[in-house]
Amino acid sequence: MDDIRELKENLALASRILANEDLAQGWGHISVRVPGTDRFLIPPSMSPALVTPDDVLTFDLAGNRLEGDKPPNAETWLHTCIYRQRSDVGCVSHIHPPITITLGAAGQEIRPLHNFGSLFPDGVRLFTRPGLIDSEQLGTEVAAALGQNDALMLRGHGAIVVGANARHACIWSIYLEEAARIQLYATLLGSPQFYTREEASMIKGQIYLGPNSISIQRAWDYYVERLSKASAI
Repeated sequence: MDDIRELKENLALASRILANEDLAQGWGHISVRVPGTDRFLIPPSMSPALVTPDDVLTFDLAGNRLEGDKPPNAETWLHTCIYRQRSDVGCVSHIHPPITITLGAAGQEIRPLHNFGSLFPDGVRLFTRPGLIDSEQLGTEVAAALGQNDALMLRGHGAIVVGANARHACIWSIYLEEAARIQLYATLLGSPQFYTREEASMIKGQIYLGPNSISIQRAWDYYVERLSKASAI
């Protein structure tokens, strides 16, 4: 029971951080798998900025709501189908980052240009079908498009980032938008000098923002503090 409570607390905190960083405004959602089960936790249909541990719903991978009585997110299938396909994924973040959306609208896929962009050394592909992922069929299509990658752009909609836990996926979501912003600026200024895959992979190993690394904790602490200061205003 204590483990479930901790998962819910981290999930609620990650939701609020994503909202505070303008990646999930009144919409967007992040979920976490309950380790060793076919269940996952996800906030109901509400602003990520307002999520508390007591709001969180429990679903199984058949799409059944097991716990919680608040209205579920319309895109719960997005999470369900990714967890079905990827047993290695412990968290799914669906965000609405404006610069990432802008690049996708221009037909650009995100490619590594700076250190944190190297978290995605193969770049981030674009799922071109517009609209909500609000059915099992569409969830399955998105999961297939994501494949074994860590992120996927959604045309005119946002992005998906997966990770081992809420902290991992939350921080990588923030750095995905940072990569998009730098790509936009570089494109406006001239010809972007993209990293090769070899360069990006080397840098990814140097900065190592793995699921339970000191670096991910350092980044998490920073964004928790930013949230705390914003909440105090």
